[in-house]
Amino acid sequence: MNKVIFFDIDGTLIVGGSNPGFASIAKVISKFKKQGIIFGINTNRPWVETRNVYKKLKLNGPIILENGAVYKLSYKDLEILINLKAKDLNKKIIEFLNKTLPNYLPGITVLVSNNKSSLRQKGLLALISKNRNYTSSIYMRNRGRVSKNDLNVVMNLLKEKFPQSKKYIFKKIPEMGKIVASNDFYDRIKTMNYVRNRYFSPCELFFISDEERIGFEKNIFFCAVKNAAKKYKEKCLFVANDDGLRGIKELLKRIINQP
Repeated sequence: MNKVIFFDIDGTLIVGGSNPGFASIAKVISKFKKQGIIFGINTNRPWVETRNVYKKLKLNGPIILENGAVYKLSYKDLEILINLKAKDLNKKIIEFLNKTLPNYLPGITVLVSNNKSSLRQKGLLALISKNRNYTSSIYMRNRGRVSKNDLNVVMNLLKEKFPQSKKYIFKKIPEMGKIVASNDFYDRIKTMNYVRNRYFSPCELFFISDEERIGFEKNIFFCAVKNAAKKYKEKCLFVANDDGLRGIKELLKRIINQP
């Protein structure tokens, strides 16, 4: 049976924010592509932040984007939206926070940008990632520092405006001063499984990552790099002895060469 292998980006291909050269791993992938193996990416990032990694690795498979809201079957294919209700979520949040936040946090600057260096600027800042469409990332800073109190204000406003009863989900990451928004219409694990079943059945499905919610999926083989979360590793078929690209190379060899 042939195999479809998905990579997560953060924590696996890119560790600690570094942007490594991918020539060595691309060479390994090229070798296995000749055996009919399909390689894709599954990420919370939008396509504009994913395409360069996909291209450098010379992958040949589908791309799951923005927490599973959309997928592409190849580099040149158009995005396919899982649920139309997820459309323009980031735009809606930007409009709401621009209008509402100054009433609760006087003097705040609401900045829509992908330039994370802006987080160091003076004053009270809400930075919203620019490239997203179906999800949203909001960062709160006060004089360049993480502001948990201000983060709580934003979290409460968002949950009131976009209630969970209407399938909106907000995850707060206090240590990063960050809120991640998405819809409950989709999930990147479910979307990955859907894409395999629809386009690549009956291929075996493998996912190399560092942390996932995987309790409900029985027909996906999860694999972990060394730096992965402990609870995730406990449910994985293979766990590498190294982080990052070295760990991925090890996992690929074990996946391809398994009986």
